[in-house]
Amino acid sequence: APLVDGNSIFTMTMSNPTESTFDYTITSSDPDMYYMPLSLATKLLPQFDADKEVSLVLQQINQLIGQYGFEMVAKQLFYKGTSSGTFPDLDPETEYVLLTFGIAQVSETEVKACTTLAQSEDTITTPSITADITLPIGGQYLFLQGDVGYSFYATNDDLNRETAGVV
Repeated sequence: APLVDGNSIFTMTMSNPTESTFDYTITSSDPDMYYMPLSLATKLLPQFDADKEVSLVLQQINQLIGQYGFEMVAKQLFYKGTSSGTFPDLDPETEYVLLTFGIAQVSETEVKACTTLAQSEDTITTPSITADITLPIGGQYLFLQGDVGYSFYATNDDLNRETAGVV
């Protein structure tokens, strides 16, 4: 049987980007369906084979379930209903898209996809510049670290904003 269209099940938003993170919220119209959020640099989309990648992710998940059991893995990796979180350790100045897919438990040791891979309508890019400045003042030094940038949303321009930080 064909899989349910993931874009008809999931609503996804991306917010609060920094140089290396962004926050997300995903809502499933099926409150009992498990799902797993993923992020992907948009530059990888042209060669991205969704079916193949989901299959590889499911193989790894099923290996973990074989070792630790479904409940433990589901508690660590899967969500239901509405979830919010942060994707850390992203590459600076890279545009990202948010992805997710529905997951169904087949047995105590196996899960499968129950929706196609859904993709957020928006993407986030966060170019920035970082500076480390040392100024000698008399016999002492003044140290300043900071960054400045701008968060660009591809489709929701209302969210575009400046980012800055000084340490």
